[in-house]
Amino acid sequence: MTLLSSKRFGSPLLAKEEEKGEGEKGSKIFLDSAFRMELPSKCKRDALCVNIASPAAPGQVLRLFNVHLDSLDALFRRMLQMSMLAGALREAGCGGGIIAGDFNAIYPKDHDLIDVDLENGRKPERLDKVVMLCLQLNEIEVLQRGRIGLE
Repeated sequence: MTLLSSKRFGSPLLAKEEEKGEGEKGSKIFLDSAFRMELPSKCKRDALCVNIASPAAPGQVLRLFNVHLDSLDALFRRMLQMSMLAGALREAGCGGGIIAGDFNAIYPKDHDLIDVDLENGRKPERLDKVVMLCLQLNEIEVLQRGRIGLE
């Protein structure tokens, strides 16, 4: 599942309605398409891809991949899966994007899937990762688990 905020995302089908409410033509980015990308997987896993388009960059999309890579003794498979996903972010018409989700980074060698060093030479310890290509991070909000809209 991929959730997109209506504060940031619009719809090309509703562009005239959004113009009235926003005051600026084409101020929101919008969902271009969504698909599942089959990955070489012992666990029959794939990646959910959402292509995002912006009026500022016609003919180009950003890709958001939601993944759950193969588990346990499948380092080679996880490396192959990441290689395929990174390749999809470099395809013609794609201006980069994000790969996020459960990388199943259990073993020390798994941290080589993405080349990340934290402060003081520490390595990431979580199974979940976020990798960006051709994007500049301005702000990030970490949501706390719980029910949305309830205290």
